[in-house]
Amino acid sequence: MFRITVGLLMLSSVLSLAQDVAGYTLAEDGVYRITVHHVFCGPPGKPSPVGCRIHYSYRFERRTSVHIAELGEVPATGEFDYISREPRITFLESSNPEAILTFVDVKETAVTRGDPIPTFPAFRDFPPTPVIVGRLPRSGIFFNNAQNAIVNSLKSRYDPDEIRNGIRYLITDYSEIKTAHPNLMVQVAIMISHPEPAEDSRAFRIRWIAREKNKLEDDWRPLTSAGRSASFVNAFLAGLRREIENLTQ
Repeated sequence: MFRITVGLLMLSSVLSLAQDVAGYTLAEDGVYRITVHHVFCGPPGKPSPVGCRIHYSYRFERRTSVHIAELGEVPATGEFDYISREPRITFLESSNPEAILTFVDVKETAVTRGDPIPTFPAFRDFPPTPVIVGRLPRSGIFFNNAQNAIVNSLKSRYDPDEIRNGIRYLITDYSEIKTAHPNLMVQVAIMISHPEPAEDSRAFRIRWIAREKNKLEDDWRPLTSAGRSASFVNAFLAGLRREIENLTQ
């Protein structure tokens, strides 16, 4: 049986590790509390090539923000659920990779066996244009806002591992969106980049791939700007941008 193993950077204080029904909690009294709820890496003997689904929550006292190595700056209290290739969740004081507060090594838990791990488009699959430009009301809130928008709007998972030239790209799997055509299926995959441009911590951009097919068809076809469902996709993307911009902590 797989179990979560938790590792930490040993400082001068005494840390406590407790198991609950969903995973493990790592805590230092008055400093932080981290709970790994579950980790799933694919069917037994068939690990997913895209990584593991990890779900964890955390709270750091007397701080307004921390850095998570895979995500960047996040609020000092939060919860994330995404697909990761990294076997470790590392919390830092800043973007300096040496400024480690603590880390948690995660391995698969039994409670999430059977959860599907989606297939994601590759970075190269997304056309550079068109693009939707968004701007946050303040820095440090992007990942919470983006995750909530992805879950609320797409019911989707995302992969935050793609980083290029200081810009991180969150890529989702394909998710169906509603249109006015009952016999037509439309799906979109989203790539959200932040910060873009890299020097502006409040700026983000959305790119996408859209496809459609009739319900009785087997094969998907690209949805073009002239397609009959293009207006529904555009309206959906505009709503996604507003949701990322307007969600509050």
